[in-house]
Amino acid sequence: MQEHNLKVETWATDKVKPYKNNPRQIPQSAVDKVAASLTEFGWRQPIVVDKQGVIVVGHTRWLAAQSLGMESVPVHIARNLTAKQIKAYRIADNRVGEDTVWDADLLKIELEDLAAGGFDPVSVGFEEVEGLQMLAGEGENDPQAEWQGMPEFNQPDATAHRQIIVNFKDDEAVEDFGKLIGQEITPKARSIWHPEEEIARYADKRYVAEA
Repeated sequence: MQEHNLKVETWATDKVKPYKNNPRQIPQSAVDKVAASLTEFGWRQPIVVDKQGVIVVGHTRWLAAQSLGMESVPVHIARNLTAKQIKAYRIADNRVGEDTVWDADLLKIELEDLAAGGFDPVSVGFEEVEGLQMLAGEGENDPQAEWQGMPEFNQPDATAHRQIIVNFKDDEAVEDFGKLIGQEITPKARSIWHPEEEIARYADKRYVAEA
C-alpha cells in the first residue's frame, strides 16, 4: 500500500485547463450546487490535475469556482500517475459514485436534523421540491403517496379479449385485410386490438411509417 503524499498548491483559476475529451457531462444545475457548497463550506477537496495542468478530477469544482469569480483554486498535481492511470482514474472517479444508493430512513433523519439547525436541503445538493419530499417521506421513496388525494375515475375495460399472430401470403393479402378492418397496415402496425370498440376508436387513425 502506498503512503499518501497529498501536496496541495494554489493556482490561478485560469491556469487550470479542462480535459477536452471529458466523457462526463456537467449540467449547470450541478455547477450551481457545487458553487453553493463552496460558498457554505469552503474548499475541502482540491482539483486534481496532471503535470500539464489538465483536470483529472474536479471539473465541476473548477466550473463552480469560475462561476463564483474565484481567482485562485487549490490544486493537487498527480505526478506519480501514468497517462493511462490518469485516464482510468478520471473515469473511475465519476463511475463509482453511480453505484451508491441512499438509505431513505437515515437520510430523512439527517435532513430533519439539518432543517432544525436552519440548513435548507438546497444547501446540501437537493432540489427544493426533492428535499421537501424527502423530509415528508414522500415522492420517489413512497410511490403510493403520490396518488393520495387524487380523484378516482372509472375507465371502461378495453383489455384485448385475445391476441393472435396472423401470417399473410403476400402484401396484397395484408392490404385486403387492412381494408376489411378499416385500418391501414404499415410496418408500425404490429397488433390488432379487440373488442370492437377499440377498432372503432382508432378506425380513423393512420399510422405513418415516418412517425
